[in-house]
Amino acid sequence: MSSEKTDYKATLNLPRTEFPMKANLREREPALLRGWEEGRVYEKMVQAAQGRPRFILHDGPPYANGHLHMGHALNKVLKDIVVKHKFLSGFQAPFVPGWDCHGLPIELQVEQENGEAAKKDTREFLRLCRAYARKYIEIQRSEFKRLGVFGLWDRPYETMDRRYEARIIREFAALVEKEFIVRRNKPVYWCISCRTALADAEVEYADKVSPSIYVKFPVVQTDPARKTQWPEKTFAVIWTTTPWTLPANQALCFHPRHPYVLVRAGSTGEHWILAKSRVEALRSVANPTALEVVREVPHEDLRGAHFGPPFPCSVGDGVSRFVLGEDVSMEEGTGIVHIAPGHGEEDYHIGIQHKLDVYSPVDGQGRFTADVSRFAGRQVYEANPAIIADLRERGILVGEGRVSHSYPHCWRCHNPVIFRATQQWFMSLEHRELRKKAVKWIRENVYWIPVWGQDRIGNMVQTRPDWCLSRQRRWGVPIVAWVCRECPAHVLSAELARKVADEVEARGVEAWWDQPVEHWLGGSPVCPDCGRKSTLERVNDILDVWVDSGLSYTAVLESDPALAYPADLYLEGSDQHRGWFHSSLLLSVATRDQAPYRSVLTHGFVVDGEGKKMSKSAGNVIAPSEVMDRYGAEIIRLWAASEDYSEDVRVSKEILDRLADAYRRIRNTCKFILGNLYDFKPEEAGKWEAFLQETDRWALHRMAVLEAEAKEAYDRFSFHTVFHALHNACVVDLSALYMDPLKDRLYCEAAESATRRAAQTALFHIGGSLTRTMAPILSFLAEEVWGQLPLWAGKPESVFLSPPGDDLRRFRDEALAERWDRVLAVRREVMKALEAKRAAKIIGSSLEASVELRVPEPYGAVLAGFGDEVLAEVLIVGSARVRDQIADGPDLYRGEEHVRGLAAKVGTVSGGKCPRCWRWREEVPPGGGLCGRCAKLVQ
Repeated sequence: MSSEKTDYKATLNLPRTEFPMKANLREREPALLRGWEEGRVYEKMVQAAQGRPRFILHDGPPYANGHLHMGHALNKVLKDIVVKHKFLSGFQAPFVPGWDCHGLPIELQVEQENGEAAKKDTREFLRLCRAYARKYIEIQRSEFKRLGVFGLWDRPYETMDRRYEARIIREFAALVEKEFIVRRNKPVYWCISCRTALADAEVEYADKVSPSIYVKFPVVQTDPARKTQWPEKTFAVIWTTTPWTLPANQALCFHPRHPYVLVRAGSTGEHWILAKSRVEALRSVANPTALEVVREVPHEDLRGAHFGPPFPCSVGDGVSRFVLGEDVSMEEGTGIVHIAPGHGEEDYHIGIQHKLDVYSPVDGQGRFTADVSRFAGRQVYEANPAIIADLRERGILVGEGRVSHSYPHCWRCHNPVIFRATQQWFMSLEHRELRKKAVKWIRENVYWIPVWGQDRIGNMVQTRPDWCLSRQRRWGVPIVAWVCRECPAHVLSAELARKVADEVEARGVEAWWDQPVEHWLGGSPVCPDCGRKSTLERVNDILDVWVDSGLSYTAVLESDPALAYPADLYLEGSDQHRGWFHSSLLLSVATRDQAPYRSVLTHGFVVDGEGKKMSKSAGNVIAPSEVMDRYGAEIIRLWAASEDYSEDVRVSKEILDRLADAYRRIRNTCKFILGNLYDFKPEEAGKWEAFLQETDRWALHRMAVLEAEAKEAYDRFSFHTVFHALHNACVVDLSALYMDPLKDRLYCEAAESATRRAAQTALFHIGGSLTRTMAPILSFLAEEVWGQLPLWAGKPESVFLSPPGDDLRRFRDEALAERWDRVLAVRREVMKALEAKRAAKIIGSSLEASVELRVPEPYGAVLAGFGDEVLAEVLIVGSARVRDQIADGPDLYRGEEHVRGLAAKVGTVSGGKCPRCWRWREEVPPGGGLCGRCAKLVQ
């Protein structure tokens, strides 16, 4: 029987492994999760890290409402990558997950499920809210764990925990003690749908179409001491997009540095006052349009002027005053702004400056009160057409239209909000220079990733108004204060707040709602201002939920001895510059004179493949559960790590398909490594290292470089850099450049040969290094590979329990790397020469090719050091020789791209193909037979 027909498979060292190429992640991942949980791997990580330096990533609590979306997945996976890397690189990095539990969305959901009647019994209502939050904590906890996220899931923090609630009240007491808390009648963002005040962080801007009207205010009175004479029918003309605020008008505001003029309005006999630069613009909308400038109107002429408001006002002296203000725009309108201090932030400040009434005749439902008799009971937006019609009927409407502009909306119900003055509780940002101190911490003491985060939050803090803390709801932490029914007085005491906190810690916030005023204040309490008895009432407002989450640094970091304040890192989406980052900073600086974090990392929003916002109506939402059912959680982890999070992060089926393909390539590299270690004994690795060939040492050097580069990228939180380096190492450095040529040594050499054992030693080191490097990102794959690596004495049960410092630094060899840069440059040229011959049908497999090379120095000296056999292995050809001279000819390949001066002559190997190793050898007769090496091994 000829050797060509003999099956030599049994004489080869073919790969053997239980590690499947088909990942089947839907079934394999839950099994790995059970292994981590039953083995208490995370707890062992924490225990093993005792005594190491600490790195604390503090979890910003997601809201306990609904299933996870891809934004949640992105955020928690990024955090998990940080925590796992820190553990593996020698830190103690405990991760305590948390949930934000109070607030309006849960209230609304409970109301929807149980009806308005549920709110009549406060204790029952709070129980329902608590149960709702608990339900979604359990759901989200399960979904986060399914993503492979490690943490103390059995003892997370919850803002509805009574100890947490008590801590909030004690911190409120500290703010009271330091005199940061004030009560004011001040306009705030008010959602008429949710019927509550909103903070800046709870407002989002969206386009809104509003009426655009120009209204005449008659000059009705001037200071008698001034000699200014006005024509009989003289009016100041204002422009507004909020007609409903006109009943609350108190003044007209002019710019102090821009000129104003008196114009004759056609043949009406009227004269109008407006900014000189706005005359032309008014001509395009006014009726009449014929406007003739009569003269300029100096500010001195206007001082002391009063104007008749368009609607009777029940406060003040019934006139609209002349005031000056820098915020008057000359880009739109008439250069005169109507001022309603009860309905705007800037209006309010002007009103305070000029001692105007902060008047707001609008109730909590956004309806006019009885003070505005013509429109009483009407919702303000619905009243706009009637107001405009009334102005038109009375002949004081100069012009009207519609305008689309950016307008504040409630971030929960997405309806337009209003500015409405009510008695609210505020945290003063000017007291003790809090704003200035906070900005200083932002600019000088916190590291922002990306760097633009510093300017974003710095500008927000610099320009924001005082923080409105009160919300007109029940599901939350109460504002511990009492107000008088008969006068503006209130009782606010740090001592009493701490008394309430003690009972809340014992019984929850229900204690506040259950007990009468006398329980807290004793006896028959008397108002401290008016002296009346039994007029003090409990404040029924709760604290803004940003106070809840903002105080997590004290309720969590300062309360857990395993953690530390300040945190090393806060990591959230970019919306938290005005949310959690913002509230935490203000509260911490106010009471502790420092920021609660050393570094802040911000990631973008998740959008679809075209960069569009995801929404159910657009049909472009991708849920984590769908991705895990189709691809597995590992692909979500790979997606989170592969994208540049400093911008919005795109996700689509096409993106996930590409990542699934990248995952398969990395997995294939792991399978090759494991399949060739089936008979390797790790305890003998030291013995075989002496026999490492240059190809092995180069591969180990490349892995050592990958380790170092990945660690540096992890430390910079540049996870996409790690992913690309890892993927490139598997696909190029290992699979193509090292493992493909290595197959001959591994499969065809004697099982116990030093060259094969040396190759296995290199693969063993590479496998361990690759597994530890990928573990923070590809946690499931890393654990699966780790479990398949050969057992050695002291091998940790999990890759996440592998000790820090177990790396390949000793294999770094820059001189070798420099030589190999030249070798690989030659290899690239040879591949091009082979491809040309393959296209011409001269060769099939590259193992059929014989290559003769002429190379310039220093390439020649480098290749000479390899020898023909090793050079053929590296180039994956049948034979390779370096020549001083090669005969010129039309089929000679000349290197131009990678190695100028290279010449390569490609032919076919004389002889035949060995049926055992499939290499073409000169000693193999054309009729068949084994090559010399294989013949010896088979014998």
